[in-house]
Amino acid sequence: MNIYDLNQSYYLRLDIEDVLKKIDILYEVKIGDVENEFVPKTLVSNKFSWVSDECQSAFNKIVPAIKSLTKDMYAILESIYKSNKGKFDKLKLEEKYFGLKELRLLNNKFKHYFDTEPKVSLMALTLIQPPMSHQIDASINYQYKDGTFKSIRFAELVKCFLLILEDLKIVTINRV
Repeated sequence: MNIYDLNQSYYLRLDIEDVLKKIDILYEVKIGDVENEFVPKTLVSNKFSWVSDECQSAFNKIVPAIKSLTKDMYAILESIYKSNKGKFDKLKLEEKYFGLKELRLLNNKFKHYFDTEPKVSLMALTLIQPPMSHQIDASINYQYKDGTFKSIRFAELVKCFLLILEDLKIVTINRV
């Protein structure tokens, strides 16, 4: 009988490997001495305008991957902290890690859609890369009740996730 035992860390490792594969679908990760660069792999020929239907279509195709990746990254972080420390002190961690609050808010929006604050929306982010193509990524916009607004590139949320895993010594990033 095959069992996916949620009480064994081996299976969490499989989940982390799956998330890393999903990240690899969206981004080429360039490891730097201090910070990593995330280069979108979704490309559209530069013969099309950055506001074209082709660019919008390419963006729409990556949204399901963004939704899945967001849910998986946040679930893994919650699991690790609850398993290792007994609780997930999200407010303390959000003070320490840039992007974790936004990852939580985006995850909540995907889980609950209409019942969450702030208002969250995804917007196509087209990085114009001459001479051949446009790179398509996502920007997440947060509109708070007090009228404040924040926009963050999705890659920043992925960076936050990887930084936390690195700090917890769950993954090792070999820096050149």
